[in-house]
Amino acid sequence: MKTHFIAFTLSAVLAASSAVAGVAPYSDSAASPLYDGGEAAAGGLFVGLKGSALWLEDMGYLTTTSVGTVGLEAEFDVGWGTTIPFGYQFANGVSLGGSIGYYTAGVDEMSVLFRGRYVGDVNLDADAKSVPLFFNASYDFKLSDTLSLTLGAGAGVAWTEFSVDEVAGVDYDLSTDGWNFGFQGFGSMNYSVNPTTDLTLGYRYIQTELDEDSIQGHNVEAGVVVHF
Repeated sequence: MKTHFIAFTLSAVLAASSAVAGVAPYSDSAASPLYDGGEAAAGGLFVGLKGSALWLEDMGYLTTTSVGTVGLEAEFDVGWGTTIPFGYQFANGVSLGGSIGYYTAGVDEMSVLFRGRYVGDVNLDADAKSVPLFFNASYDFKLSDTLSLTLGAGAGVAWTEFSVDEVAGVDYDLSTDGWNFGFQGFGSMNYSVNPTTDLTLGYRYIQTELDEDSIQGHNVEAGVVVHF
């Protein structure tokens, strides 16, 4: 703050001296120590839309029966998701806000284990869905006039649903859902196409805690963020 005050004082003195001498003051903002990168650096509201490819980590479930322990392990197909981030970005690069998302992936195969040994695979038509609602905080690192790096994290709740339509060729209509605690970490490279619009490419990790396991998702996402 002291450095900025000294720079401001010197600029004012030089401008006043130039005006008295009848010479226009130097006004190249890119070379000025007070240049703040344009209107976007003043802070303001933002909202975005991002789409992603989703990779869910395998999920396992164990249950104890009278004849021994039975385990199920699900392997997921590549899914997809979308995220709407929103909030307020301060002039110092800190952003506070939230995000709402929708993510879904189908089950590729289900493996059955008995007493810790692999038994076989079950043909399964099933999928998992999640709608996370998170509060977030992030920071923008300015790399150049048009490039920036965003790193952030958030926590909140997520609604999750598992549904089964078919097992081994037999039609089923089974589903379970509920709200659970979740958290995320994210980062992106941002390119400013103009003072109010950024194109982004990044990564987002989301984990939702369940009663006996957790859903862990890796997202590679791209999108646009608009500043107001």
